[in-house]
Amino acid sequence: AARRIWDRCDVYFTISGEFAPQTRRSFPITRYDQWTTRTLRDADGLFRFDPLNRPGRCLLRRLAVVDPATQRTRWSADASNGFAELKTNAGVDLKSGPDYLEIVAAHEDPQLIPAIRPDVLPARYDLVVEMLRPAE
Repeated sequence: AARRIWDRCDVYFTISGEFAPQTRRSFPITRYDQWTTRTLRDADGLFRFDPLNRPGRCLLRRLAVVDPATQRTRWSADASNGFAELKTNAGVDLKSGPDYLEIVAAHEDPQLIPAIRPDVLPARYDLVVEMLRPAE
């Protein structure tokens, strides 16, 4: 199947407390119906994760901030904490699965915003995303 513009996930970082379009970093979704782990290296500051770029659904197993110097997880949203560390915008339903979070978006801009304190973040970090995008 041909790749479409929405076959990606986006991460936005803050500038002066606002999520800024010029800070967007994306990674492509190249596999469907299987769990995939992606790492955005050299991240900096608070972030927002946009798992979809249109209405649809996906499954998230883990979103984590990892210190690249120690490989220690500094923050995570996963089944161990019931994904309680995530907030979302309107029009997005979050449903817990056995070891994942199902994200169902009714619009093209679903956003997951971590409940994270800035002092938890290393100056530079790796953002690890483990998710599954079902095939259509």
